[in-house]
Amino acid sequence: MPPICAARYCADAPNILTTTSTTTATTATTTTTTPTLSPQCYNYTTIDDETRNINELGTMVCDQNLFSSGPSWIRFTGAGGTQILTEAVKPDKCSTQATGWYSGEMPSALDTTTSGNVCFSWQSNTCA
Repeated sequence: MPPICAARYCADAPNILTTTSTTTATTATTTTTTPTLSPQCYNYTTIDDETRNINELGTMVCDQNLFSSGPSWIRFTGAGGTQILTEAVKPDKCSTQATGWYSGEMPSALDTTTSGNVCFSWQSNTCA
């Protein structure tokens, strides 16, 4: 279900995962291989928005239209942060009233998936 207005996801953490290439060299050739990753590593919506930073107090904005066609994978980049927050955020941060965060364990290795919930801090409820 898309978030209600004004609700949006917040970011403010460094990337945990990085993609690496393995190179094997011989006297005549060099072979570079890249691991095959899950589809969500290629099919996602990029959010590069500095107003999503936990310290941002700007105009209240909503993510409702971002998810109007259903769930989607999100990749945070840029000055707003590179990872969704993993603990409750006070309301009225990240340029929104209901701040979004991820309740669950983040993947710790390349091409792994974990399960969790996206929560919204709203009034006295930290996981609405």
